[in-house]
Amino acid sequence: MKKIVMLQKQKKRVVYISDYKIHSQQIGITIIELLFSLSLSLILIAIVFDIYLASQKSLNTQSVLNALQDNATQAISILKSELHQAGYIGCAKLTVDFPLVSHSAVTLTPENKMMGSSNKITIKYASFPTNTLLTNMQNETVMILDEMNKVMVGNILLISDCQHAEIFKVQQVKHKRYQQTVMADTPLNYRYAANAEVSQLKVNHYFIAKTKRKDKLGNPIYSLFSEDIKHRKHELVEGIQQIIISYTLNRDGILTDVSAQEVDSWAKVAGVGIELTLKELHLQKTWFMYTKV
Repeated sequence: MKKIVMLQKQKKRVVYISDYKIHSQQIGITIIELLFSLSLSLILIAIVFDIYLASQKSLNTQSVLNALQDNATQAISILKSELHQAGYIGCAKLTVDFPLVSHSAVTLTPENKMMGSSNKITIKYASFPTNTLLTNMQNETVMILDEMNKVMVGNILLISDCQHAEIFKVQQVKHKRYQQTVMADTPLNYRYAANAEVSQLKVNHYFIAKTKRKDKLGNPIYSLFSEDIKHRKHELVEGIQQIIISYTLNRDGILTDVSAQEVDSWAKVAGVGIELTLKELHLQKTWFMYTKV
């Protein structure tokens, strides 16, 4: 009887040990699967993260490229607009034979309406819209204008009636309602009739210069600047690293592209080519424009 009981206990113990072994084997398989799943998850996360970084880098690059393009478009628009106005004097056309007289140190001729170098260009023209002479001039110094543009003492003005034109400096201005009385510092050669055009003479220099700012990498930022007739500098478009200017000469009907040093007469310049190099962070790109003058 005791033997039977012991045998049964041994059987139960064997069964118990067998169950324990099976349970231990199942636990071992689960840990391996868990480690495999964890490793696979980490690999997938790394791949997704790499894709995200690549996407973010591409997005940032595209954003910088768009900014460069916007700046280039803006700079080209400004320079083209200015070049198209070179030598503008209102209803008359600036030619060697047209009687444009200057009573100021500032002159405007076919030869100096546009001058430049390889990295700087100067453009002269009469501004638009113009003021209008309201009444016939009673003497050679005083004129009554409308209020289209406010005239200030020291302004350099150009008056034209399509047959004559003169440049003078403003000595005195009296502002009244709907009109302004302007006195020239030197008597004009001609008494102009009502409806003659009076414009401010623009003399603008364009060039690239370093600003006082730096980019995220600590590099200095360069911009397109202008300097007006009163030597006031204005920053126009940032991010422009370099400008290279070339000129097209009309030599007896033959158009030739030359550098500034090769221009023998600025009156013969028929076109201007401008190469702009823009830079932001690690990206650098070049734009080219050409316009007739």
